[in-house]
Amino acid sequence: MLPGLVLSDVMLPGRSGLDLVDDIRGDADLRRVPVILLTARAGTDFVLDGLGRGADDYIVKPFHDRELVARVRVHLELSRMREQLIAESGNQAATLRTALETRGTIGRAVGILMSVYRIDADAAFTQLTELSQNTNRKTRDLAVMIADDFTAGLAREH
Repeated sequence: MLPGLVLSDVMLPGRSGLDLVDDIRGDADLRRVPVILLTARAGTDFVLDGLGRGADDYIVKPFHDRELVARVRVHLELSRMREQLIAESGNQAATLRTALETRGTIGRAVGILMSVYRIDADAAFTQLTELSQNTNRKTRDLAVMIADDFTAGLAREH
């Protein structure tokens, strides 16, 4: 399970919080996890270094507890929204792929109908639409029959 957020001091024993940020951003599984760095080092250069290395936020000590909690909440919410957008875009990409594949299949079918029956594209598309509707109707009727048979079988058992 991945952490929802990483909160680290810049000064760690043996290594720095900036090294930790590098490790997190280099890991494909962790790179989208928000990272907040805490430090006693004030100054624009330190803040820019931390943000430039990939930290999402950089809080200089001393800080107020409520400020830290508010920033953590904001980053968790932003992370949740980002993951939701990524999931939605993945769903949209899959839908688009399916639509493009379907369009290609329909185009090939229309082309075949045009060449075999020597008809124009509109007539071929109309014929293909009718065939599709008939197939859908037969599939629906078959599904209803199966459901009815299953329900009748359950009724007989009880």
